[in-house]
Amino acid sequence: MAARKWKHIIGAVATVAMWTVITVGVLTMAVASLSAADRLSLNTTTCFPVGFYQRGNTPVSLKDGDMVYLCPPIHNASMGQAIRRRWISHTSGGPWACPGHLTPFLKKVVALPGQTVLVKSDGEWADGEKLPNSQMMITSPGGRQVIHMPYGSYHIKSGTFWDYAPGNYAYDSRYYGPVPIGNIIGSAKPWLVIPGSQYWLQKGNQE
Repeated sequence: MAARKWKHIIGAVATVAMWTVITVGVLTMAVASLSAADRLSLNTTTCFPVGFYQRGNTPVSLKDGDMVYLCPPIHNASMGQAIRRRWISHTSGGPWACPGHLTPFLKKVVALPGQTVLVKSDGEWADGEKLPNSQMMITSPGGRQVIHMPYGSYHIKSGTFWDYAPGNYAYDSRYYGPVPIGNIIGSAKPWLVIPGSQYWLQKGNQE
């Protein structure tokens, strides 16, 4: 009787192990195939939901609402502060590394040449539309003054665009200003993400 019981247990464990191996194998092949085609990037920032995003070619025709990977404009006071304070991450190198070994930013395009962005203390508006959760962070929780774009209206010039991210502590054009379109290094598309995770880091948890 005991031998029969153990036989059933061993059989059940073997079945679970087999399906686990099959599942992992299928997922591995799926990720590998996607990585080969468009590649996957893991986003762990508070800008957009945590998870994997497909990286594609640079958009031929840029549109409002496009998600893109870009290299931030590093030659301004805001970026200088962010780099010194280690508010942004670095990478060891590779074809997707940005100048200064910065990790590419994942952002959304919200204004193109000819459009207007209004920046105020309580948020920003792109062509008259309020961008959610876009209130300016004036000081860090540690009491440091955060460098940002002066309040006012900005007419987006030729060859540039305005980027945005909705998450808590998102660092975007409201701080460092318009970005040259040539800084875009690829398109982005959510593949497997955790909805709402861009709001997990509550304001007050960063110095």
